[in-house]
Order: sequence, then structure tokens, then C-alpha cells
Amino acid sequence: MQVLEFGGIFGLAMLLLDAIRDRDGVAKWPNLFATAISAFLFGMLEVFGWSVLHGGIALLFWVVLLAAFGVGFVIRRGRKRTEIASKMR
Repeated sequence: MQVLEFGGIFGLAMLLLDAIRDRDGVAKWPNLFATAISAFLFGMLEVFGWSVLHGGIALLFWVVLLAAFGVGFVIRRGRKRTEIASKMR
């Protein structure tokens, strides 16, 4: 439960910061998914400390970390396609 509490607080803070900056992509699914994954990672690190890298919970941590990198790659690739398409018009 503490992982969800710390992660939820961190996720809300990230969403509020994006809303204050008035970014267009705040409510898009990839950004929301990336925020949720990063908040979960933050919560795991906050609760378990560096022991999250050892033992049984390490598998979950590495899977979530790889998912975070995958989502970041997809978001970046989508933005590049949009930029290229807008330049060709």
C-alpha cells in the first residue's frame, strides 16, 4: 500500500506540474501511462530503497523499468513522426 501511496503522490505532482506548464500532451494516453509507470517506480524505490534491486521484487522492478523505457521510446518516436509530417506540409 505504501508503494501506491508514494507513487500516487508523485504521479499527481507530475500531472499538476504538466498542467501548470499547460502542455498539450498531458491528457494523451502514452503520457498518462508513462506518468503511472514512473510513479510506480518512484514508489518502489521510496518504500524498498536499494533493496529493490535484489531478491524477488527485483524481477517486478526490472520489468516495470523496461516498460518505462519502451513507453518513452514510443512517445519519442510518435513525436518525431508528427514533427516530420508537419514540416512536409
